[in-house]
Amino acid sequence: MVYNILSCVIRTSMTNKIEDLKSQTEALCKEIIGYSFEEALVLLEKFRKKIRVTKRDGKNNIVTRDYRIDRVNLNIENNIVISAHVG
Repeated sequence: MVYNILSCVIRTSMTNKIEDLKSQTEALCKEIIGYSFEEALVLLEKFRKKIRVTKRDGKNNIVTRDYRIDRVNLNIENNIVISAHVG
């Protein structure tokens, strides 16, 4: 019984932390739209986010299909972030 209660508490705590991390990353994605690529890098590195350029100047980069809540996928046009997504 005690094990079940502890297991539930640990899962709830981990789920809350994961959701908080995802929410923070989503907020950063919205914030950096319109930033230069360099400005976006500085901000994302400050928050220890992984960075992946998925598209630059209309050319798609080859990427893996794994999903990471601590990574931001960037679409760059003329050195400006035009979209950013968690992943």
